[in-house]
Amino acid sequence: MNLHKMLTLTTSSKQVMNLTRDDARDLELKLNVSSKGRSWNILGNNLFEFHSIGKPTTLEIPVEQFVFLELLQTKIGTESCKGL
Repeated sequence: MNLHKMLTLTTSSKQVMNLTRDDARDLELKLNVSSKGRSWNILGNNLFEFHSIGKPTTLEIPVEQFVFLELLQTKIGTESCKGL
């Protein structure tokens, strides 16, 4: 895994998730259709920006958001995320 081309999401409890540009796009699309899409729009914007520009960065997010993104990663396609 080349960490120089990754978005690293961290939490205050030291959880870490490394995302490629494609991973970020996938999570952003899933987040947008979920119940959290509007209220967590800043997170969605950060995912979109990383996918679009690809500038590696580290972003600390709340544990609740981290856990939700982990759940979204287990879902296939955006349709399965609409009820979340």
